[in-house]
Amino acid sequence: MMEPFEDAGASQYSANTSAVNQGEIEVNDINTGVADSINTKNTNLIEKNKINKEQEKAIFDKQKLFLTRSRMLQVSRDKNAYKTKVIYTLLALILFIFMASLGVYVFLKKTPKTNS
Repeated sequence: MMEPFEDAGASQYSANTSAVNQGEIEVNDINTGVADSINTKNTNLIEKNKINKEQEKAIFDKQKLFLTRSRMLQVSRDKNAYKTKVIYTLLALILFIFMASLGVYVFLKKTPKTNS
């Protein structure tokens, strides 16, 4: 009378072992899927990080170029201001010489005539 129970226990043990093995396979598949997903996302993040670093470098280079050009523009403005000052100084000197010459001419023309 014990034999049917022994067979039932053995078949139940076999079914449980099979279910556990199937569960382990499914868990391993899930873990593998999750690991693959994490690796894919990690790869994507690394690529995006590289792109971000390249963009930051490009921005830094453009800022550096902007500062260089800004400084070049300032130097150009300073040179132009200096040239303008030189031109105005020369113009004032020419006007002064002209006015002085005109004054000397007028002074010499208005000298009183002496009767001899």
